[in-house]
Amino acid sequence: SDETSVRTVHAMSVSEPAPPPRPEHCADYDNMEAGRGHPENQQWFNGLDAQGYARLTIACKHAWGADQWACLDALWAAESGWDHLAHNRSSSAHGVPQSLPGAKMSSQGEDWWSNPRVQVRWGVHEYIPGRYGTPCGAWAHFQRSGWY
Repeated sequence: SDETSVRTVHAMSVSEPAPPPRPEHCADYDNMEAGRGHPENQQWFNGLDAQGYARLTIACKHAWGADQWACLDALWAAESGWDHLAHNRSSSAHGVPQSLPGAKMSSQGEDWWSNPRVQVRWGVHEYIPGRYGTPCGAWAHFQRSGWY
């Protein structure tokens, strides 16, 4: 119903943003990815959800700011609701970034079907930069066409 759609859109628009990464997190990012980070940072890193991981990754590995985060958050909220198990039966798009086909994400890890971090890495390291340059470029395309 229209009422359900409005509630869903409203819920997506008021989601709490992931906290910005602290400088020590970026300095320790590669170690944390390998499971060798400073113990306090590693514990924090291991507890990140898909949104928090994405925010850290775009800030630390791409130096994209809050504007790019806002675009990525809006894009993936619209595409999958940040659900790493989201699957479009008609197109076979899968995961947080709605990769089509989903198996493309295997370049970032064998467990692409169920691992939100693999999906985020593929989206922010490969797909978005290679096709749109930045999350805001992808979001602008999505707004024009309904897909990216």
